[in-house]
Amino acid sequence: MEHGDIIWLEYELWDLSTNKLYETNIEKSAREHEIYDAEKKYGPKVVIFGEGQLLPSLEDALKEVEVGQEIEVELSPEDAFGERNPKLVETVSRYEVERRGITPQVGMEINWKQGKAYITLVSAGRVRIDRNHPLAGKRIKYKIKVNKKAEDVEDKVNGLMELHGINGNASFSEDKKTCIIELRPEADILVFDKSGFVNNVFSHTDIDKLEFRVVYKKGEKAEDQSSNSMSP
Repeated sequence: MEHGDIIWLEYELWDLSTNKLYETNIEKSAREHEIYDAEKKYGPKVVIFGEGQLLPSLEDALKEVEVGQEIEVELSPEDAFGERNPKLVETVSRYEVERRGITPQVGMEINWKQGKAYITLVSAGRVRIDRNHPLAGKRIKYKIKVNKKAEDVEDKVNGLMELHGINGNASFSEDKKTCIIELRPEADILVFDKSGFVNNVFSHTDIDKLEFRVVYKKGEKAEDQSSNSMSP
């Protein structure tokens, strides 16, 4: 793999302190190990290789991996999610949590102090919040497979749309320099990270113009049918 490659990965993440599967994007594995979540979307994960979307130690292990190859990588806490930091654990009033619209439950992941955190204890009036990763201080193992690498502009754009959560259809000019993204009205173009998507398209393809179109069907309420185009 090389820096900037757009790839699809299947993985299993194991906690070696318990020898249990902690996380996976493979539905069959999740069901077999009784961690299946009906609200989670399973399937290969899109990443841009070398841009910080994976642990640096994991990226190092994937540099020589070919499409279709599966590897296992064991990582120490220092190379994975770090050692546990007691300063990242705090107990706050339940009111402080609830006034932010959160009904606290043990194990819940929340946004706290501009980052992810986990609720580890709930009592009548207090909530313990831990900003350490749940696997901090533990050795882990990844089983990971590179399912696919984007080779042409169509694959790259579709991969980036998936990465940024864009539900739409992409079409291209004959010279592949212009791309039109057609969105349904409910896919408000202001909801997703448009600037991040646009920057990635211009950085990782030869496209020099992007156009967003919201597509309405007869009978639908058309609040705004304007087109949006962007060029580098």
